[in-house]
Order: sequence, then structure tokens, then C-alpha cells
Amino acid sequence: MICIRSTSDDPCFNLAAEEYLLKKTSLDFFLLYRNRPSVIVGKHQNTLAEINLDFIRGQNIKVVRRISGGGTVYHDEGNVNYSFIRNGEKGKLVDFKRHTRPIINFLSTLGLQVQDDGRNSLTIDGKKISGNAEHVYQDRVLHHGTLLFSSALNNLEEALKTQQSGYQDKAIRSIPSTVTNLADCLAETITIESFTSRLFSFVMGSFEDSSEYEFTTGDLEEIDRLIKEKYDCREWNYGYSPRYSHEKELLLLGKPVTLMIDVDNGLIASLNIVGESVADGLQEKLRQALTGKPHSPDIIYESLKGFIPDVGETDLQNIIAGFF
Repeated sequence: MICIRSTSDDPCFNLAAEEYLLKKTSLDFFLLYRNRPSVIVGKHQNTLAEINLDFIRGQNIKVVRRISGGGTVYHDEGNVNYSFIRNGEKGKLVDFKRHTRPIINFLSTLGLQVQDDGRNSLTIDGKKISGNAEHVYQDRVLHHGTLLFSSALNNLEEALKTQQSGYQDKAIRSIPSTVTNLADCLAETITIESFTSRLFSFVMGSFEDSSEYEFTTGDLEEIDRLIKEKYDCREWNYGYSPRYSHEKELLLLGKPVTLMIDVDNGLIASLNIVGESVADGLQEKLRQALTGKPHSPDIIYESLKGFIPDVGETDLQNIIAGFF
């Protein structure tokens, strides 16, 4: 087992590193990393339906899609993330217990009684401390999981307050869970640095012929290419969402209206606004300005600002709010 401790806290880098190791190498790897505050969305999810957009924008939290399925999770410096990238026999690659077993065994050395809840999560006394997901590529599998150690749970809760009520789609939905931090369950007080080092050493000692590895210049160039082409791109993080519809009531010129849009590949495909205060020509102006544009607050604002001079700033902000 080749073992790597990532020195980057960039979620784009670490997710790109996972994909690189999975698809461009042939050895077995264990990767350990911590990200700055970020929201990691499952491959088959509608990003905007899974997040609290206002909170995430206000806190400058990065949103990144991963290549595995499952639900949305929150990362920060108090969250330790682990990945196994391994070879296997086709048809038998998906095996969550194979990869969570070393983690459970490690946590038991700290006096923690961890249970597998049967839904790809690890719990202590019924509270989630780890979510896991897998992705198969040819005869290799990526298994990655989270470990809440000292995460800011209030930020986790706020960031994942979903907006699903206004969305209609066939995307995979996240299932809310009660969570807790490992640090609050330990009999002894240890730092997250010590916890991470102990975990890394334990996994290295659990596999024969383990060795530590640092990314080479060539590795970093390939990972950087993936970041630029995929993980730092709106087309992947938002646009990859399944086709969806969004409907929301808002106030326009002091009267209620209903705004309805269809979004495909992250782009507004159609738009309809219904209500007493909808002036003649306003709907057509909105369609001209926004059809084919990304479903993004900043892009919508720039597209409408000055384009519709008879709509004031307050009404403009209300219109934008109706899109999310």
C-alpha cells in the first residue's frame, strides 16, 4: 500500500488527486487529507438543491462535485478525509466494509465503539461520524470517507440546509443525519494533528509492504490539469446536475408573482413568470436576457443589470432571489 498525506487544503486539488490516482496509476494507494471549508456534492446530485446558497456565498465556501455517488457533505479543517484506491476483481469491487474496517479498527484503539449503520456511514451511539462513497473505474475502485473530528457543526448544519422544496428533478437526494465530533467522544484530549498522524501510521502498519510517498512534479502537473479542466469549473460543479425545474413565489412591484424555469446542463432553457404585476414585455425581456445563461446569481445579475431599465434595484434583487 502506497500511503500519501496531502499537504494541500484545496478541495479541488484533493478530489483531482483521487481521480488521478484511480485512473492514471495501477498501484494501491491510501490518501489522507484535510480541506478548507467546502461542500462536496455527489456525482448525481443537483448542486443548488443540496446547499444553502446564501450562506455558502456569504462565507466564501467552495462547492465541488466528486466522481462518486451518495450525498452532499461538508468539509473543514476539523474534518479528516481518507481514500483507498485499490485494484480488484470486476463485479466484486464495491465493498464498503473492506475499506471501513481499518478505520473502525483504528478508532477502537482510541477506545471508541463505532458501528456500521448499513447506509455507508459510521456512527457512535447513533450519531454519524463518517460518511463513505465509492466509484468503480475498470478493475479499480476509489473508496473515500469523512471523519468528523472537530468540525464546526453549526457551519455544517447551515451549509447543508437544502433548497429542495422549489426543485423538481430526478437527482439523488441527501439524507439528513444527526452528527457528532470524534473529539467529543474521546476519553483523552488529542489534537487533530495527532489524530491524523496516528491514523496514517495505523493504516501503514495494517498492510504489508506499505511505504510513504510524495507527489512528484509529474503527478502534480497531471493533478493541476484535472483541476483546470474539471474540478474548478462551474460546468462540472453545477452544470453536471441532472435537468431540473425550479419554481418560486416572489414580490414584484409589491405584488406576488411566480417564477418558473427549466435548467439543462446548468443553463436556463426556458423561463415563465406569472402574476398581476408582470408588465407587458417584461417576460420577453427576461427570456432574451437569460435563456442559455448559467443558473448563477452573479451571471443573472450581470445579465439583467441595465438590460431592463424600468425595473429598479429592489425589484431586480427580488427577481434574482426568485431563481434560487
